[in-house]
Amino acid sequence: MEHATSRPSSEPRLLLDAVDGDVAVFRGLVPLFLQETVDRYADIVRFSEAGRFADMGQEAHALKGTAITIGATVLVQLLQQIEEGGLRRRIPCSVAQRSRLSELLQLAREDMESFLGTLPPA
Repeated sequence: MEHATSRPSSEPRLLLDAVDGDVAVFRGLVPLFLQETVDRYADIVRFSEAGRFADMGQEAHALKGTAITIGATVLVQLLQQIEEGGLRRRIPCSVAQRSRLSELLQLAREDMESFLGTLPPA
């Protein structure tokens, strides 16, 4: 369980490492990451509400892959639960899961933007 003084974190440096430290490539990936987290969240909610649980699970699976690239372990764990619910159990994403997912994605976006600010100018 997390303490009030700590927050789930991600490590955007892992993505930079994955592109062999190429800051230009990393800078190109950041907008894609930011947009994907918004779009896939919207799809998860939409599919959940529409009863399209397999599609919801697929979106959670895809977003989980993105979260893995930045070491967002708490986010990955939640996405695994949503994926399992959609693909295996055929249940919707709960309101609590959606709320937590939104929060964790926002934290990951903030981490990404903060890390981007530490890099040398283009």
